[in-house]
Amino acid sequence: MIVRETTNQSYKPKLMITFNAFYAAPNQPPYSGYPSPPPISTVNIYELSFGTVCGVCAGVFIKKGAKAIAFILGGIFMMLQVRDFSPPAVIG
Repeated sequence: MIVRETTNQSYKPKLMITFNAFYAAPNQPPYSGYPSPPPISTVNIYELSFGTVCGVCAGVFIKKGAKAIAFILGGIFMMLQVRDFSPPAVIG
């Protein structure tokens, strides 16, 4: 980023900021137009332990349970709203 002071015709100083890509990222390789390769995973699928498998299963179970509870609570809330805003039944 280069910052320099310039003046306009009314002689009021203005701050002008210019951006140069050369100064922005000196360690970046030039853009080749091709997508970069995917990162190498540090997890080896053959070295998964019993604890890892149990942890994944517990996470999936908790996620499914939370969705079911949210669905039930949302349904109860909707029923209460319908009951609150429905006209009263006329008997007789």
